Amino acid sequence: PVHPELRRDGTQFSAPVRIEDDVWIGAGALIMPGVTVGRGSVVGAGSVVTAHVPPMTVVAGTPARVLREITDADREWTYRPPRTLRPGPGPG
Repeated sequence: PVHPELRRDGTQFSAPVRIEDDVWIGAGALIMPGVTVGRGSVVGAGSVVTAHVPPMTVVAGTPARVLREITDADREWTYRPPRTLRPGPGPG
C-alpha cells in the first residue's frame, strides 16, 4: 500500500508488467504493476491480477486466484466443427 501522504502529494509508483508467450487475457482484465503472467496461462475476463501468475495456469476473480493448472490433455485439444444436418428435399 502507498502511504496516504504520498498519495496526497500525487506521487505515483509503477513497475513493469510482463506478459510471457502464449497468454490469453480475457476482456476487461486488469494486470497490476509489477506482475508477471507466466507462459501459456489464461486470465479470466474481468479479473484483477495482483500477484505473479505461474506458467500454464488458469486464474480468475477479484483478486485473481489460481483455478487450475493447464495439463498436456488441455494442450492437445483441437477445435472440431459441429456436424451439420444433411440437406432435405427442397420446397414443394
